[in-house]
Amino acid sequence: MTETNHDSEHDGTERSFVKKKTIAAGTAGTAAIGATAAAQETNADEVLVFSYDYFPGGSFEVISELQQNTVVDMLVVGGETVDEISQPDEWSGYVIRYDMENDEAAGVTTFLFTRSEDLSVDDSESLGEDAQMFSPALNLLAADLD
Repeated sequence: MTETNHDSEHDGTERSFVKKKTIAAGTAGTAAIGATAAAQETNADEVLVFSYDYFPGGSFEVISELQQNTVVDMLVVGGETVDEISQPDEWSGYVIRYDMENDEAAGVTTFLFTRSEDLSVDDSESLGEDAQMFSPALNLLAADLD
């Protein structure tokens, strides 16, 4: 009889533990969804660049606009969307070339992505001095246009 009572008490404790873990997991999931929504909300003049091709304050020229299917392909990993970009078809992509004189970035050609900036071929812009990690899975930084 004592053994049965002990088992019954243990079951209650285990159930309580599982219930607490479930609540914690639900809360963490809600926080992750909030973080993803926050990541999707970029500033009006914020753009994304690959971290290895980010040159703070770098002046660049827009060489061409990427086709939409190419942009989508570049903003997914293994055919799946990343947490930070749930709808890659909302983004525009551009080929840019840095045109800074006497600088290691001069002539570097890379890609830039934006949701709200409307860039055209031959536009000249500059990246802001500060950037932050936007998507570790894609190795993309978020920076402002100056």
